[in-house]
Amino acid sequence: MHTPFIGAYWANRRETKERCAQRVAEFFRRIKSRPELAEWFTKGKSTKAAAKSPIPLSYEGVLPFLKTNNRDTDGYAIAELGFNLNLWNGSSISLAITCGAFSPAIRNSVVLNLPENTDLGARDIESMRSLFEVFIDVWDPDQAVATSPQLMARQGGGMPWQTKGWLNYVKGVGVTISCHEE
Repeated sequence: MHTPFIGAYWANRRETKERCAQRVAEFFRRIKSRPELAEWFTKGKSTKAAAKSPIPLSYEGVLPFLKTNNRDTDGYAIAELGFNLNLWNGSSISLAITCGAFSPAIRNSVVLNLPENTDLGARDIESMRSLFEVFIDVWDPDQAVATSPQLMARQGGGMPWQTKGWLNYVKGVGVTISCHEE
């Protein structure tokens, strides 16, 4: 049993809210041909409440949903932590984005959590690869991985970008495919 995810990770890259919104809108444009990734909702206090808030997938629609981390004391944005967006597809897929961060204490990332799967076959991995390549094209990460917590645990744990998944990417090296015995 696996709970697969695709994650793209990169270090300090200061980007404006507008540039992050451009990347998010491009990402949505490139993945919307997959029915399960064509509609996204903000996370709400309940599933029912969240399902009432689909977000527009355009630049203009995404821009107001990119949130900052704010100081507890005065409410001002902590600029070096960038912008965040947390969504779900109304079913079993979630998406978490941190973009524009330039603090050494935090990484920028895009993580797509996919539904639990009992048997990931070659066709599933190939389908995941086309999605994986969109992550690389749009987000220009330092590292990316398609893996699962279960696969990571079998390898001794660690940070996702430091482990070997079914698909792996390192900037300057490219995409590699790893075969893991189940």
